[in-house]
Amino acid sequence: MALSIIIPQINFLINTYFIGNYKPSNTVFTTQDLLAASGIAGVYYLTLMMIIQGLCSGLLMLVSRKAGQNDWSGLFFTFVHGVVVALVLSLLFVLFSFLSADFLIHHIIENKLIVDTANPFIQLRILGLPFLSCILLINTYLLAISKPKYIVIISIVQTLSNILLDYIFIFGHAGASEMGLQGAALASVFSEGIACIVAFFIFFFLYKNNNQIDFKKVRFQVFEFLYVFKKSLPLMGQNFLSVGAWFIFFILVEKIGKAEAAVSQILRSVFGVVGLANWALSSTTNTMVSNLLGQNRYNEIIPLVHKLVKISLFSALLLGIPILFNIDTFLHILTHDEALIAVGKNPMRVVILAVFVLSISTIYFNAVIGTGATKNNLLFELCAIVLYLIYILIQVFVMHCNLTTIWMSEYVYWVTLLGLSTWYLYSKKWYKNTSAI
Repeated sequence: MALSIIIPQINFLINTYFIGNYKPSNTVFTTQDLLAASGIAGVYYLTLMMIIQGLCSGLLMLVSRKAGQNDWSGLFFTFVHGVVVALVLSLLFVLFSFLSADFLIHHIIENKLIVDTANPFIQLRILGLPFLSCILLINTYLLAISKPKYIVIISIVQTLSNILLDYIFIFGHAGASEMGLQGAALASVFSEGIACIVAFFIFFFLYKNNNQIDFKKVRFQVFEFLYVFKKSLPLMGQNFLSVGAWFIFFILVEKIGKAEAAVSQILRSVFGVVGLANWALSSTTNTMVSNLLGQNRYNEIIPLVHKLVKISLFSALLLGIPILFNIDTFLHILTHDEALIAVGKNPMRVVILAVFVLSISTIYFNAVIGTGATKNNLLFELCAIVLYLIYILIQVFVMHCNLTTIWMSEYVYWVTLLGLSTWYLYSKKWYKNTSAI
């Protein structure tokens, strides 16, 4: 589970590492231009990907409930309809990006060099979204049937292929042309395609050896299609708001300066990787809570959440503390640009400490998802996003604060989510929602 969640984060960090240490032979673009562009374009892709992830979270809640009831035919039936929903969405996002991304970037980014770099990256990078959607879906199925070990295989294949192809395409090795940032996009697309093929082989291998499921009896039903979409829509909206707010964050930071935008790309990568165990445990929380509710074991929910919070916080401390005390060294690994390193030190401290808050908040928030109260999650997310954006807008346009203060917006977001989710979970209002799932 950890690997399925962190692979996109690891890939972002790998791309940041290679781009941060890449010195373009073309003097028009600097390392700061490339990092700033990859930050904005990367968050754009992440926003669309997280909508698909929201669908998978909703689907995981539904199929985990079927697994808890030992209804394997029902599980597979629901899963197949979730696949249809995800593929339709991913193809629509690809089409939207081809038609509108260029217009969007030109009207929200001021620096022309960043615009000229980000646009081609998005047009190429978006081609990997259908592949990544399939990977996320198959990972959801593997979790539901308690076969997480196969996720490790898929994840390792994707990571290793991305590292190798990044090295080849960005710097121009093994006969390939030097492509810089576009090479990073191409490497990600190919690695997602390769991992998708491996995931399909694993899926069909498991299906062939499962006598309880007959694919030939599965018939597409509009009602089931709409049911999966409806139950997942609040989570898709929640993820869109969450990462979409981050997209707005990067747009506003770009208006402060190119160096600040470049540093924020580094911080985003670090934020994702330091919080990798927390992201994994958040989806695990969703699965386990939903499964327990399927078995009517209501009294075990709160103790489970307490255990997961302890594991999550310990994981954040284990990963974050070494970086917190070696920030200078860590930044030198990610980039050769001394100006970026100087700007990034204090914001890095803020980011690492914010992960400690995230480690608690995300468990409670996903426990609410597991109860089936997806509309409440969307409402909680909306409240947190509104406060988050208000804080950023005040800091950028009214207070004119530095990057360190602006990144403290993460505390506003995660503390708000923690407070609302904790209140709802301990109120036990979710008891009345479980029967409707």
